[in-house]
Amino acid sequence: EIDAFDASYNIETVYTTTYSLLNYQNSNIHFIFDGTVDIQITTGSNTVLAVVNTTIKDLKASKQLMIENLFITDTYDDLIRPTTFSRTLGGRVYDSTEGFVDVHAAQPLLFSNYLQPFPNGGGPILLTGASGAQIRITPLSTTEAKVDVDPDGDGTFDPLAVFLWTAITG
Repeated sequence: EIDAFDASYNIETVYTTTYSLLNYQNSNIHFIFDGTVDIQITTGSNTVLAVVNTTIKDLKASKQLMIENLFITDTYDDLIRPTTFSRTLGGRVYDSTEGFVDVHAAQPLLFSNYLQPFPNGGGPILLTGASGAQIRITPLSTTEAKVDVDPDGDGTFDPLAVFLWTAITG
């Protein structure tokens, strides 16, 4: 559903993608997706806001994941020909066996190249569970991040290790 269009940029600026019972499977996995992604592009501030609300059912593992009001806002140096951007994010992710985690970037995450998959600065990203326990992920470079834990939710973080971003994100 397209709600707004910017003729000067020739792009949809407000739209919603809705998917119901979107099926993905191969010999090892079988997922069903159901939900929406709302997009708002603001050309004056070079920002793209995505809000994700979705349920993912893993039929092989009999598990379910729900993403609730996960917002991701990317602010580009230039919307049409970007070179760098920053990202803010927040929301809640539920797992049918593990419970939920709130995701929040304390400060914008910085990407010195708009094509890089991981931030090289900014943050940290905070993951907070139901008990108040937290994990803090601080970008160090495009390849590494520092991970600290606050297992009892008292606000005191213990250093855990420096990890490759690919090890953190799977």
